[in-house]
Amino acid sequence: MSNSFTKFCTSWWCRTLITFSAILIGVFSFLIAFTALLCNEKSTAFRAQTLEEGKSIVIAVEAFFVKDTNEGRLVHLSEKATTEETLTDDTFNVLVSKKLKLKRVVEMYQWKESEYYDYFGGTYYEYDKVWSEQRIDFSQFDEPEGHSNPDKLLNGKTFIAKKITMDEYTLSSTLVEQLKHYQPQWMRKYMFEQAQKKFNAQFPDDKLHFHYGGYYIGKNPDEPQIGDLQVKFETIPGVTISVIAKQVGSQLAPYRTQVGGDIELFEYGTVNVSKMFHNQRISYLLNSLPLRFLGFFTLFLGFYMAFFVLRQLTSFPPLLESTFEWAKWAIFSLIIALLPFMIAQKIDSELLNVITTLLVAVCLSSLMLLIFYIIFSALAKKLSDSKDFLESLVERANWISLIIIATTLSLIVIALIWINYLPKLGIALIVIALTFLPFLRFARILFEKPTLEWQEPTLDPETEVPQKQESKL
Repeated sequence: MSNSFTKFCTSWWCRTLITFSAILIGVFSFLIAFTALLCNEKSTAFRAQTLEEGKSIVIAVEAFFVKDTNEGRLVHLSEKATTEETLTDDTFNVLVSKKLKLKRVVEMYQWKESEYYDYFGGTYYEYDKVWSEQRIDFSQFDEPEGHSNPDKLLNGKTFIAKKITMDEYTLSSTLVEQLKHYQPQWMRKYMFEQAQKKFNAQFPDDKLHFHYGGYYIGKNPDEPQIGDLQVKFETIPGVTISVIAKQVGSQLAPYRTQVGGDIELFEYGTVNVSKMFHNQRISYLLNSLPLRFLGFFTLFLGFYMAFFVLRQLTSFPPLLESTFEWAKWAIFSLIIALLPFMIAQKIDSELLNVITTLLVAVCLSSLMLLIFYIIFSALAKKLSDSKDFLESLVERANWISLIIIATTLSLIVIALIWINYLPKLGIALIVIALTFLPFLRFARILFEKPTLEWQEPTLDPETEVPQKQESKL
């Protein structure tokens, strides 16, 4: 049985490079962590304060009457959103009345590339013909030849009513944008003749067909070809909605609170004030979770890199006698490399520029590596007095303890932001964060190696135990 062992990265330059890389990763991780947590929590706390102020001042109004006394105030109303307008798509002579929106959906038959990987590390591509609203750029295909997609003859378009009202109140453009409950608008056979005339007037070289409640542009709908189009329509009918916004005359607009945030809430159906604000808080909480997880993960990574650097410094190779000589040669080489680099800039030769740039980069990298090697060696020498303490500290820093530390610090950072807005919540978060610290002891015990001590037998294996003699009566 072989007793050989392999050690990875034992040379000074490899240890220096790894330590320097770990420092960079750690610093950037801490920067990202604190930036993500601070910015995210400030935004969340600001939004919470905005909603709290809005909830305290909002009033309920009836949609059938606009009161001048409510001018500029934050109002809540529930009513059916309607319009009296007729929306028209002149390309196909489509007319719909009392619809809030009319949407023309255009799909093109085209090539689509799919990438797959096999068990041996190879990559292969498949090409399929699909219907898609967006034109797929075939120039990015691995095999563009024979899989070209033409430009779309016609694009989709959305037509919106200019005035959408809730009885006497008119919706703002931002509220109208949130109306997205589209329903199919089927075309009828009797509409096709007028649609064909309109279409042929604009596209005389293309043929239009009536096809399953929509229109088909191409030679034969039953045998689609690359570049063929199918057109269908969708509309948004009137629907009951609930809105919280500012009353400006008969208009509904965003309301600016005293803290500086805007309020303009929208929901389908009849929803009361409390429910709307509650739903908004839940929505904002869920949206803020990804950045919180990012902050926690990068904080954990930063601590992991910090302890990794400490581990490297406790066993860093000592400074070699020839190190300063190497540094002198590196400086000399860099100066020599700069001369052809400056000449190459004046000659304007692309090949010479590339070669001299690489030469300067290699010399500069070597010099920087030597400088950091000297710095790390000097730092390791200074830390040698407390080497035992650092080694014990590094041994205690397992991944569970780092998770506990990252969680605690994340909660404290979040608490420091919230304590200005909601002191009770901030204090509660600090208390919760501190309750994690006692678990550090259990995390250390969990990774401790069990010590199995040999215990001497109480009896000599060669000693015979005398048998008890029976007494004679």
